[in-house]
Amino acid sequence: SSFRGINSTYADSTYIYHNTINVNLQNTSNTGVQYGLYLLNQTNTMHVKNNNVFYSLGNIGVKYGIYCEVNNVFSTSNALQRNNVFMGSTQAGAQYAYYYNGSNYLTLPLFNAAFPTLEVGSTAVNPQYLNPLTFNYTPTNPLLVSNGENLTTVVPEDINRSTRPIPP
Repeated sequence: SSFRGINSTYADSTYIYHNTINVNLQNTSNTGVQYGLYLLNQTNTMHVKNNNVFYSLGNIGVKYGIYCEVNNVFSTSNALQRNNVFMGSTQAGAQYAYYYNGSNYLTLPLFNAAFPTLEVGSTAVNPQYLNPLTFNYTPTNPLLVSNGENLTTVVPEDINRSTRPIPP
């Protein structure tokens, strides 16, 4: 069966900010498609920023970091920015950082070449979580920390109720 870390379908004016999607469970018999972020929006009013999609394992099916079902999901260039998509699964099956406008993109640079105004300043790095064994998914990679867009007026605290740094 397929997996969707965040599934946002037909959600007008949706703001998906500061989420961690961590795919680290191994399943060597499931061939279902896996989606870190699955986005379907007909009105092009979605904003997706400062999210962290990390694959270290997963199943043996196709894996997507950010998957946009319809063409031109984002009506403005600032609507998809500053996300980290790291496709590091050791399992069989194709891995695509992005699916957008009907095409697969293996990496962030390939996506940026096709859509230079989207994901500006975004990263594709291992977040190096503080302590995932205790479910502390605070990123410590210096290339990721303080690389986000300042959204503290909308999301001032993280999941641990700590004030977000500026920039996050």
